[in-house]
Amino acid sequence: MSKQILSNEVYNKLAAEGYSFSKEFINAVIESVLEEIVNTLKDGKEVLIGNFGKFVPDIIKKKVVTNFKTGERKVIKNKKVVKFRVSPNFFK
Repeated sequence: MSKQILSNEVYNKLAAEGYSFSKEFINAVIESVLEEIVNTLKDGKEVLIGNFGKFVPDIIKKKVVTNFKTGERKVIKNKKVVKFRVSPNFFK
């Protein structure tokens, strides 16, 4: 789901509930929230969203892999990734 589709869905949902926010305001809020999540993960900290889940930064350690067709061995460097763990309350 793109940011534009997300902001349109949030706008429509809020409008249906009787709130009147501009699309520009909703776009700014969504952009700000996503930017804060990214910056927090870049700092190496977890991001917990209640009843949804937790984003956890992790490092995949260096390893040696082999291409079985050519027999060539290659070193894969450390790699930063983000893992997501679903909240136990998500499916309730």
